[in-house]
Amino acid sequence: MRVHSFSVGVWTGILFRMAVGATPVLLPLMFQRGFGMTAFAAGVLTLGYAIGNIGMKPLTTPILRRFGFRATLAVDTVLSSVCILLCGFVSASTPQWLTTALLILTGGFRSLGLTGLFTLPFVDVSPAQRTAANTLSNITWQVGIGLGVAFGSIALQASLLLRGADADALTAFDFRFAFVAVAIIGALSLPGFISLSPHVGAEVSGHRARPPGEARRN
Repeated sequence: MRVHSFSVGVWTGILFRMAVGATPVLLPLMFQRGFGMTAFAAGVLTLGYAIGNIGMKPLTTPILRRFGFRATLAVDTVLSSVCILLCGFVSASTPQWLTTALLILTGGFRSLGLTGLFTLPFVDVSPAQRTAANTLSNITWQVGIGLGVAFGSIALQASLLLRGADADALTAFDFRFAFVAVAIIGALSLPGFISLSPHVGAEVSGHRARPPGEARRN
């Protein structure tokens, strides 16, 4: 944990994984319980999220090479949190193409962030530490996703309690409350990513941060 990039990848990464772990669970549930869709219709609509996940994969390496781990993860955190927040304001009357576009973006930013976080913990770890680092990273990875699912469920229950409603009385408002809470959790990972060095993982990503004087000349 004294290796800063590893510590950020683990502890800050848990917050990010919580946010993106809750989202794919809340989305189909919102479409069915909040909007009254059938399970099939909700599943088809949620495909946009999966398409974004897959579509981002070929772009991840060029993005990391161009911008580096610090800038990529920081900006991706902001964009992911905004997209998750907007998911909570989708309604049954929102055009389907617009909802699909939002889900594609949400899934794409999720994929980019998780890929960066999968690599970040190991960029500064010595070869002798990699086995232990891999074990701890894998454990916290699963913990983050599991906590996200639990947090999303707790947020739904909290909204019901605040409204004094029964467990079977979920509405679009409850999902909006949950998505806002999840987006806040994701945004809390931003300070950790900003604390990284601009050069972190440059040997892995191939990113070369240009000196300020060179940037001005260009």
